[in-house]
Amino acid sequence: MKTGNDIVPPTERTEDPNYVLSRRKELFRRIERIILLVAVVVVIVVGYTSHGLFLNTGVNILIVANGFGIYIGYLLILKQLKIQHSHADKICSIFKKRSSCNDILGSPASKFAGVISWSEVGLGYFTSNMLLLVLFPALVHYLALINICALPYTLWSVWYQRFRAHIWCPLCLIVQTLLWAIFITDLSCGLIRWPEFVLSDVLVVGCIYAIPFLLISLLIPDIETNEGSE
Repeated sequence: MKTGNDIVPPTERTEDPNYVLSRRKELFRRIERIILLVAVVVVIVVGYTSHGLFLNTGVNILIVANGFGIYIGYLLILKQLKIQHSHADKICSIFKKRSSCNDILGSPASKFAGVISWSEVGLGYFTSNMLLLVLFPALVHYLALINICALPYTLWSVWYQRFRAHIWCPLCLIVQTLLWAIFITDLSCGLIRWPEFVLSDVLVVGCIYAIPFLLISLLIPDIETNEGSE
């Protein structure tokens, strides 16, 4: 016969009826991230090898630059969502008192037309560049022209940080540097050419630059909601 001493004291797990469900959701999130990472790597490797891109020095430099840009864009998104990350925190504190990614990302100038953050635009841009390079390398001349159109933004961003905000966002400065590195690579490797503007090519390029950007814009609110509820 059980006595009062045999009663198991309640724990956090037994008190929370949603514990199993929350653990299951966390597991599925991890699995989703792994599947996504593997899928991206497979697409890049298959595209890279099938098009013989290892023979093109300029394209290889662009792949490295845009791959790094994707990572920096990811760190900017984390900063935007106020999610802690050791690499992002270290980079953003590089100038000590004159560094504050949070202040720049929280300013009115951090959003295009006051709606879309430049962090989302940057991550979408570098992701689209990578997809174009590994899937449709013959259209690299479009990438070069789009990159030229992005250069005035770099000048404005540096001007804003220096003369308006009076503080630097190191992650943002890395993005500006990468945009100019891509331009120099395009110029030195002879990739800046006026394309023929075939309708099918224009449609493909338009979709490649639209899809990642739209996906990121749609997913950000869900990520914010999930992070806020945890």
